[in-house]
Amino acid sequence: MKKLVILLILIAPLVYGENFDEYEDIITELSINSRLYFDLMPDSKLDSLSVNLKLVPLDDERQEVLALEADAIPEAEITMEEGVIYMWKTLNNNYEYKLNSKLKTRNKLSEIKSKIKFPYEFNPEFDKYLKSTEFIDITPEITDKANEIIKDERDYYFTVYKIAEWVRGNIDYDLNTLTAKAVKKSSWVLENKQGVCDEITNLFISMLRSVGIPARFVTGRVYTNVDKNWGNHGWAEVYFPEIGWIPFDVTFGQYGYLDVSHIKLADSTDSGESSVDYQWRSNNLNVKTEPLSLETKLISKGKNINEKVKLQIEPYKSKVKFGSYLPIKITIENLQDSYFSDSIVLLKGPEIKDNVKTLLLKSREIKTVYWIAKVPDNLDENYVYTSILEVKDSFASKNRNEVFYIKDGEYISLEEAEKLTDIENEREEKELFSKIEFSCDYEDKEYNSNENIKIKCKIKNVGENDLKNLNICLDNECFSDNLNINEEKEFDFEIRAKEI
Repeated sequence: MKKLVILLILIAPLVYGENFDEYEDIITELSINSRLYFDLMPDSKLDSLSVNLKLVPLDDERQEVLALEADAIPEAEITMEEGVIYMWKTLNNNYEYKLNSKLKTRNKLSEIKSKIKFPYEFNPEFDKYLKSTEFIDITPEITDKANEIIKDERDYYFTVYKIAEWVRGNIDYDLNTLTAKAVKKSSWVLENKQGVCDEITNLFISMLRSVGIPARFVTGRVYTNVDKNWGNHGWAEVYFPEIGWIPFDVTFGQYGYLDVSHIKLADSTDSGESSVDYQWRSNNLNVKTEPLSLETKLISKGKNINEKVKLQIEPYKSKVKFGSYLPIKITIENLQDSYFSDSIVLLKGPEIKDNVKTLLLKSREIKTVYWIAKVPDNLDENYVYTSILEVKDSFASKNRNEVFYIKDGEYISLEEAEKLTDIENEREEKELFSKIEFSCDYEDKEYNSNENIKIKCKIKNVGENDLKNLNICLDNECFSDNLNINEEKEFDFEIRAKEI
């Protein structure tokens, strides 16, 4: 009799943060401080010295300032308007300034419930978020690449998402001497295909601006598992018409939301803007400054967040031969009544190249994705191996299954596995269309070139399930709607006649 062995292969998740995306909120304390000093001479004089600290946490929809206190040594006149301004008029060897805050950050999802058409015409007030700047520059190469990425896309959210995913997938996070010492321009990042969070965000914003989407740079703090602590970080905010500014952290793959470890301190049109400004009026004084010191401390964690999606993991076959390539199917259902971006991670299973996939789901949408995993081939033929398959998303959803590796199991080659996943994707698309009856009609007459034609279309759900967030398109005009079982709806389109 063959013995049964549990074979558990753990796959290290390719993520940057700890697990702060699993909490509804957290409370932190943030301390910012620095100092500057003068080389004093016998005839040194000081009329005034001011420090304008621009990194100041402010209230917004996901961040609440519970306490904010500024202090200085020696005592200074302090005002809080656009930043915190410290003013001294007495001469000393050194000056220290501090800002202590207590913050509550929430895991807030962006509630974009319906399609926003792209492109969109913005008012002049957004011009500064559409222009090229020193570091967020816009070149013909950037514009061409952005247009290539979003070709034929008419959904605003998907346009932003596609550019974010291209940047995340094609720019290597590389903390080397070139990117560590100074921020690089977007054009440099595109050419060299590398950078850190600032550079990655720069290119993302440049691409968005090049296609007419307003975006701005955010400076802040975030928890990272590199050194198990908070560090300085940069991400983007993108403007969505009639919604407002929506966060996109391309480095972390968080689109439309941020985990609660993100602390926003400032936003700007360019990434190269200074965090602190100094001004002084003096005689025979040489000012020397020190870098800002930022320290973040976790005070408490809130409740665990509710699951946002339902996950299901299924192996293509339950029993496979050693050395096979196993297709693994993941079904993800959006439980939200709005667009939702999520990352799913294969935690346990056979060998794969990349165990993270990022998706953008429409309201209540169900999607399937596939991994092709390599089953170990150096196993003992006298044993049957049971491998646990486990998948999780960025929040609270998990699902498990199992597969058996056995000498007499079915062998699946890489070519067969790839073909099977292609067939499954095509079958799912055909199944959807087989559940829909669609017909259109218009007045039977001749039209002049460029004359508008009104077309009335009927669509009916003849399947056994409700259809959620269905896109109905004719030419470049689209509607998004739900259809219950046996429900029929009418849609009116208007297209322009073309000369033939």
